[in-house]
Amino acid sequence: MIGSHRNIKYMMQLSGHTRCLIDAGFGTIKKLYRRSNCDTLQHVTEVVQKSAHSNVPVTYGEWMWKGWKVFLADRFKKVPNISKYHHFRYTSLEPGIVYMKVAADDTNETRFVICKTNYLQMDRNDLPSVIHPAGLSRERQTYLYHHVRPLVRRPFQDVLCPVPPSSDGQ
Repeated sequence: MIGSHRNIKYMMQLSGHTRCLIDAGFGTIKKLYRRSNCDTLQHVTEVVQKSAHSNVPVTYGEWMWKGWKVFLADRFKKVPNISKYHHFRYTSLEPGIVYMKVAADDTNETRFVICKTNYLQMDRNDLPSVIHPAGLSRERQTYLYHHVRPLVRRPFQDVLCPVPPSSDGQ
């Protein structure tokens, strides 16, 4: 909502529509992206770098994907009806326990033991397994070659949509 008082413009945030620095960072990327030609991942990376000093691109291959879903499912319980709760409290005095309330000013607090095992016996060096990407199927590569490649500027066609491997393995 935008309004004014004595020639001073102000903006009120509607509940649930607040702004944060992360949104502003993506906004600066979006503005520059609209004015840029991006045919490759490197082009997108350059747009993110140029958009603001606080925006740092992290491309695929710079980090490892890990199987957090399986890792956490083995150690923690699912919180029933978690979407109805909006306030969560943890304390170092009771590791593995979460206190939940529907609203911050609610007097009713639900106590939930979230750990399946004894929290103090968990190994801090135990990490989830690395997930290795399977890559694009031959069918997907063929689709990109025939349908996306014509939309890419000629010097970058072989980078973004190379000729797919032939069916005889050559």
